[in-house]
Amino acid sequence: MPDHATRYFLHHLRSQAEFNSIPFFALVDADPFGVGIFTNYKYGSINQSKQSRTIERECALNNLQLCGVTIKQIRHQNLLEINQMITLTDSDKKKCNNLLQLSNYLNDEALKQIMQSQQEWNVKAEIETLMSKGVEWFVKTFLPQQISAMIFENSKPKSAP
Repeated sequence: MPDHATRYFLHHLRSQAEFNSIPFFALVDADPFGVGIFTNYKYGSINQSKQSRTIERECALNNLQLCGVTIKQIRHQNLLEINQMITLTDSDKKKCNNLLQLSNYLNDEALKQIMQSQQEWNVKAEIETLMSKGVEWFVKTFLPQQISAMIFENSKPKSAP
């Protein structure tokens, strides 16, 4: 899990006026533990004592967005063949269930969909596996496409319930 100093540093950057309008993105492995790292940055550590929870909430990056990599991205964009992915272990499945519970607790529909997709396909993939397409492709094509799509999606007006 991310250390407190790194999370505090990122939160401090985010709170500075010159960085306030810059979107922050996370890039993690397409597995439950990668998503767990993302949630730790976004929400702070949930498993802290009540005394340190205040500090954790202060370090949370609530506007942090998951750029990838997710199983849904891999499957919908045909980034990898199924035999290039790894079957979820029992430990992965337990973490996946914990993150599903967390998504319900936090009312985070996006997190819930990511974890349901992970469970449905029962596979995981590391970022390094995508490098088989080349580092240049990953940095100059994949990431810019994901970030552009997220910025476009965030610029759409929200519909009223």
